[in-house]
Amino acid sequence: MKGISRFFGAVLLGFVLLPAVGWADCATIAEPIDTDRPDSPDDSPTVPPGSLQFENGVGVSRSGGVSTVDLPETRIRLGLTSCTELLIDLPNYNHTLGHGPHGFGDIAPGFKHQFDGLLPDPFQLWLAGGVALPTGDPKIAGRGAQPYIQVPASVDLTEKLTLAAQYLVTFHPGDVETAPEHQASLDLELDLTDNLGLFTEYTGTYRHGAPPANTADLGFTYRLAPLRQVDFLIGKGLNSAAPDWYVSIGYSFRFDGLF
Repeated sequence: MKGISRFFGAVLLGFVLLPAVGWADCATIAEPIDTDRPDSPDDSPTVPPGSLQFENGVGVSRSGGVSTVDLPETRIRLGLTSCTELLIDLPNYNHTLGHGPHGFGDIAPGFKHQFDGLLPDPFQLWLAGGVALPTGDPKIAGRGAQPYIQVPASVDLTEKLTLAAQYLVTFHPGDVETAPEHQASLDLELDLTDNLGLFTEYTGTYRHGAPPANTADLGFTYRLAPLRQVDFLIGKGLNSAAPDWYVSIGYSFRFDGLF
């Protein structure tokens, strides 16, 4: 656990020092809710300082002839400064329909920073890091703590069309038999109206010694009100190592002015 503590300490120190590198007014309470879910790239602006955002959902997937339900897919995001937020992914409950494992996953605290002003317009860059703590069922979440580093980026192709990408690496220091997992995502986002957005994405997941898993999906987000949003995603695996199909629906909301 010393290695995990040092890793998380280094990540925390980095996020403390990051505002000196890329400080700007990344988000304000005048802007409507924008979420990391349901697509893979977490290229949404950081939550405004003093705001608390809850992103929730329920998903159903089928792989190898077995269907699984997972919920609540909850991510809590708290704005700390204008460009840095604390995020916590709560334990997800996975239930196999039929014979199979079921139980809770891990809780995963972390931080996310937006480098607003570091790159020229229309480019944006983020950095996120955290660790999934070994609080869940090892059959669901795996063994030991699992640190991760995430780098989302985006570019506005037009006023309404955005291309987003993300690289994510997850380490498994508590399980020497499991190599680090690498995931790359490419996402095309279209704003049909001020409140309705569509997206389509491709994601590839890679681990040494295991076949890659490739998926493609599409979905939408819709703001019911400035601080409330619903979303939907449907996807399909592109090879045998990926899920056969998966569906997710979500509801997110934000509270402003907590401090």
